[in-house]
Amino acid sequence: SQIPEFDNLYLDMNGIIHTCSHPDDTDVHLRIPEEKIFSDIFHYIEVLFRIIKPRKVFFMAVDGVAPRAKMNQQRGRRFRSAKEAEDKIKKAIEKGEVLPTEERFDSNCITPGTFFMARLQERLKSFVSDKLDTDRLWHGVTVYLSGHETPGEGEHKIMEFIRAQKIRADHDPNTRHCLYGLDADLIMLGLTSHEPHFSLLREEVRFATDAKCSILQLSVAPEETTFHLLHLSLMREYLQYEFEELKALLPFPFSVEHVIDDWVLMGFLVGNDFIPNLPNLHIAQDALPLLYRTYIKVLPTLDGYINESGILNLPRFEKYLDALSKFDREHFNEVYVDLKWFEGKTGNREKVKMLVIFCSLLNNAFVFSPVRGLVNFHWSNDKVTCIVSSQEKDDASRLPPEVHMGMGNPPARDGVSASQIPEMRRRCAHSARCKLATTVNVVSLAHCVPRCIAEDRERDELFELEFAHYKRNYYMTKMEVEAVTEQFNRKQIEGLIVTSQRWSLASVFFGCDYTFRFYPYHYAPFVSDVRGISKLELKLNLGQPFLPYQQLLAVLPSLSKQLLPQAYQSLVSDETSPLHDFYPKDFNTDLNGKQHEWEAVVLVPFICEKRLLEAMQSCEHLLTEEERQRNVHSACLEYLSNRTPSPQMQARIVQANRCVEVPMDAWHVKTRRPQTEYSTPTLFYPGFPTLKQIPHKFYFKKAGVTVFQHKSRGESIILEVLPKNNEMATEELAATLLGRPVFVNWPHLEEALVVAVADFKIKLSVQGEGAVDIKRVQLSKEEEKNVRKDMLAITEQYVSTLAITLYCMVDIEQARDCAHCSVGFVGNIHEQEGRGGGHLGVRAIVTWPSPNISVCVCVPVSSQDICTPEVAASHSKTLEEIFPLNSTVFMLGTPHYGCQGELTWAFSNTSSLWLSHDLISISTKHPQGPGCCLRLPVQSFAVRYSPGYVLANRLAISGHVLSRITGTLLVAKGSRKCPKGDQKCNLGLNLKFNRKNEEVSGYTKRVENEWLYSAATELLLGQYVERFPELFKYLASNSQSDMFYEDEIWSSEEENSSERVHEVLDWLKSLPASSASRSSCDTQVLDAGVVERLEQEVDAHKAKKNKKKVKISVKPHLLFRPEEALGYVIPDPQAKFQLFDRVVNVRESFSVPLGLRGTLIGIH
Repeated sequence: SQIPEFDNLYLDMNGIIHTCSHPDDTDVHLRIPEEKIFSDIFHYIEVLFRIIKPRKVFFMAVDGVAPRAKMNQQRGRRFRSAKEAEDKIKKAIEKGEVLPTEERFDSNCITPGTFFMARLQERLKSFVSDKLDTDRLWHGVTVYLSGHETPGEGEHKIMEFIRAQKIRADHDPNTRHCLYGLDADLIMLGLTSHEPHFSLLREEVRFATDAKCSILQLSVAPEETTFHLLHLSLMREYLQYEFEELKALLPFPFSVEHVIDDWVLMGFLVGNDFIPNLPNLHIAQDALPLLYRTYIKVLPTLDGYINESGILNLPRFEKYLDALSKFDREHFNEVYVDLKWFEGKTGNREKVKMLVIFCSLLNNAFVFSPVRGLVNFHWSNDKVTCIVSSQEKDDASRLPPEVHMGMGNPPARDGVSASQIPEMRRRCAHSARCKLATTVNVVSLAHCVPRCIAEDRERDELFELEFAHYKRNYYMTKMEVEAVTEQFNRKQIEGLIVTSQRWSLASVFFGCDYTFRFYPYHYAPFVSDVRGISKLELKLNLGQPFLPYQQLLAVLPSLSKQLLPQAYQSLVSDETSPLHDFYPKDFNTDLNGKQHEWEAVVLVPFICEKRLLEAMQSCEHLLTEEERQRNVHSACLEYLSNRTPSPQMQARIVQANRCVEVPMDAWHVKTRRPQTEYSTPTLFYPGFPTLKQIPHKFYFKKAGVTVFQHKSRGESIILEVLPKNNEMATEELAATLLGRPVFVNWPHLEEALVVAVADFKIKLSVQGEGAVDIKRVQLSKEEEKNVRKDMLAITEQYVSTLAITLYCMVDIEQARDCAHCSVGFVGNIHEQEGRGGGHLGVRAIVTWPSPNISVCVCVPVSSQDICTPEVAASHSKTLEEIFPLNSTVFMLGTPHYGCQGELTWAFSNTSSLWLSHDLISISTKHPQGPGCCLRLPVQSFAVRYSPGYVLANRLAISGHVLSRITGTLLVAKGSRKCPKGDQKCNLGLNLKFNRKNEEVSGYTKRVENEWLYSAATELLLGQYVERFPELFKYLASNSQSDMFYEDEIWSSEEENSSERVHEVLDWLKSLPASSASRSSCDTQVLDAGVVERLEQEVDAHKAKKNKKKVKISVKPHLLFRPEEALGYVIPDPQAKFQLFDRVVNVRESFSVPLGLRGTLIGIH
């Protein structure tokens, strides 16, 4: 219900291929057969197709040959992955581990031109043809397969297609796009399309706790994966808020679409696939806010936007870089100040003291600042400006008059005696890094004025000299430049960085130009060195894309030489090879300010195209015919299917499909016309969120919003819902909302029916289903408490996860007019409807099944403001239309409830169908299926749970310690008297969560507010007590404390408390319980042992298949037909589900095959 309708679905296939082929690179024992890899890829594609269900276009794009500028990054990644894999294998062998005899999967084979990719391409062709022939969901959808033989990266080929469709005369501006992929650049690509309905689909991001591991943790099975939709329509509105203040500052019209184009350009400055980030500009170190602030400051001084629909305006870009160049000096200033402060601590201290005192006297006050702050003083009109704290001004004003001699009268303050000066001197100097004299001879200072001024100027000059030396050292060490000359700055830095920026923009907005020019350094220049670019004449030398084998040799390391044709392998491995220096076996990496090892710069030499091509030419004659066929470019494949197959069409409809080739340049935008055009939607579709329906304001605040399981550290855009002008009382709200559909969960709209409205005193609800009478009930104290609890939970959820503040929840005690709605979500059922002419018709009506949820009354959106798509089922149809011949149906009556059948013929009152027993086995004695007869035998395998006091007695610990250690046990660094920071470690087993009401199946269970524990938990606790007895000894006498400290637990001088804490954490992490899944305490789930036994019994039951077909005649209302046009249809609204029930899947667009049966093992 949260997934909107999409017209087009695009898959960036390489993410799927990597996920299915090597899901865990840390496991050196993992071996997946190639056939299993292919089947997993096809299954993943099927699941994504069924999730989105595109109506018009399905585009699968595999990475082809990349542009030359991208190969540098590809080369670094492949060298690193091969080296890491080799190191892991060596470590495993050193530990004595026995590795499988099969060859490990080399992820570098996912490169155009390899044998693996060639086989995958052929299998993908067969897969698409088969799905179009046999899967009804694929009928009417135009499928494009752009394989590895078609040049260009997957996402860029997809964007070329979208751009080409956009300039067509028959393009629908309301086309709804969904793009799947793992690349963060897809956000920029999607926004540059300037399409109003564009969403990104990707797996849920889960960050690893270990910084050395990969930042992402992905599941292989799509059924076990949580997918997220990122709606770019909503992100566009947030970006507008980010730069909202420009509206009042710009001398030209404000356009959020042009701002987005500039935003994409700014993103390139922190690095992308083609160019490195500017020095010291890192996203993790707040580089983006700096870029945005500079942009807001500079843009009003320009005569237009910097990025003109993909064409870089160099004069404007130079002004932006000039303003940004201040960051170089500011960053160096921090380093410089620390160095100079250290120098001041060890030498020439007296001169610094005199200068501080003199500056203070010129400002009529003393300043007792740390020496490291002196560089913030600057000369302006021959007067010194310095910053003096209010405390320092107060202390200086109270000094005796002789100190202010020659400086005019001091401020009128209460005087102090000479005896108080030493105390003032001590207090003022306490916060300084060096002690400053508080008594001074002003006459002698007058002679120091010229010298102080000269020293200040010398210091500025010294700063510039050291800044220049700092940059020169960067270029000579990082870029290995012998001498930083003007020619180096002009030709090799300025031209190349701007060319790369221009080329990057062109690739995003117009498609990839295959030029041989690339940025030949691993590091970017300082932005303060990019000068005079407005007069540069830049020309991109267009070329042809590499052939697949040329790219293979350009990006593969010698450790992956087996992926090359035999003819080329000697070029990367032989020491006499003319290319030998391009394939080092050992190389360095440089974090260069990054935080994770996988972000490090891989320092391998760049490939020289000329040498590469010459060396390859000498080996071409050794290629086999099959290898020559792989070394070509080919067109994209377009599969056209019949949109309306005839009802008589059987399972295979191969005659309706045909495949044609699309020329490689068919989607290239010939004229670079601006595409920064945006059709503002006048209607809002369900599932495509927008902020426009609810009045609100926004502001920036560090709110700690939970994103990807972690709280944000920077500023967030907070939305504050504004009160409505015509606030209604609870009775008026009830009369307006009750019994009517609304859209809730703003801004992510979901349709719901209002069934009750309540405030802190009364609750008004509708009487029964479809009733219009309103029931008014006075709330009891317990019910009033529940309403307040619901309101608080809603408010906290909006603030903590959505950064939205609800006006009615600011003060709960005063929220008298605040109400909430209990709602249910949309479903459909079949209902008979009489129709003229004696024909029986069928229509779908909306039902609102339970359970109810609570929402705040200030954020529902009227259904009149939403454009709901026309549902085909909302119109009455004849029996022949709803039940065509040969259609698949399911029986809703006894004795064949849930059986799958095929309709053979129909008439007005009854239908005749064939029921097949191929999918189920039903004995004459037990027609219910295996679930009922297995319930009692398998119950003996259930986990036994015991109360806490029983385990505590067995383990000889207190019940309170047991309760603390099985949950969360926070331990801080240091001691209670001398804590060391705010960092805390959790030494608990995390087997129960009281606040979240969650348990860990197989270990804990909560029954009527009492916690029960399994034998597995008892075993874990016994091991814990045995390994770390000192922890339990301390807890035994201090179990009532809210916070524990490591130095108090391990207080012995012989023990290192920090090391012991890390030992505990490592042990806890190694336990199987640490990765066990959590579930709500209200969830009904069968234990793992019961499920395993159940599977054995069901498999034995399935062996007794009864393939007999029964022909019966039934009433139409006892049949259910899966039909996508009907939406999410509820087959049997009266069905009640219990554990062990046998169930059958009756949905076509689902990862589980239609008609597959199972046993219900959990109810969430």
